[in-house]
Amino acid sequence: THKINEIIIATSFSLKGEIIANFIKSKLQYLDINIFRIGFGVPLNANIDYIDEETIKESFKNKRRLY
Repeated sequence: THKINEIIIATSFSLKGEIIANFIKSKLQYLDINIFRIGFGVPLNANIDYIDEETIKESFKNKRRLY
């Protein structure tokens, strides 16, 4: 079996995206797992569906720990 070591939440950096990310974090924080949020690279209020591959790579490299 495989154990999940971390979860990276990748929602848009808009009010709605932040609310969703916080909701997901609140539901998962009781698990023994690291929870991260994608980092810098994705512009504020940008729709993540339209972000190029290099920007996504950078945002994962710059992820920040939530819990």
